Amino acid sequence: MDLQKCSKCSIAFGLTREFIDFCKRNDHTFYCPNGHPLIFTESTTKKLEQKIKRLEWEIKMNKKDYSILPLSGKCPFCGNMYSVLRHHYRVHSHKIDYSG
Repeated sequence: MDLQKCSKCSIAFGLTREFIDFCKRNDHTFYCPNGHPLIFTESTTKKLEQKIKRLEWEIKMNKKDYSILPLSGKCPFCGNMYSVLRHHYRVHSHKIDYSG
């Protein structure tokens, strides 16, 4: 059980680790005992690390190095699963934004 604090009313309450993990994975809204809606967000550091990784991957893809892609898997842009990921990537290749 992890102790949490509502960002609206500052009431302390407990949540299980399993529920916290579920909320983080699914962007699930939950409520404090006083009814305020809450959501877990990713840290800025984690968001930046993911963006750096994605940009490095996009640079390789712009060099047409499709060999780094698995044959099937989850698209890093839309999050959907594809049986032929290498072909699906071309859908996103024209939408890459390097401005940050």
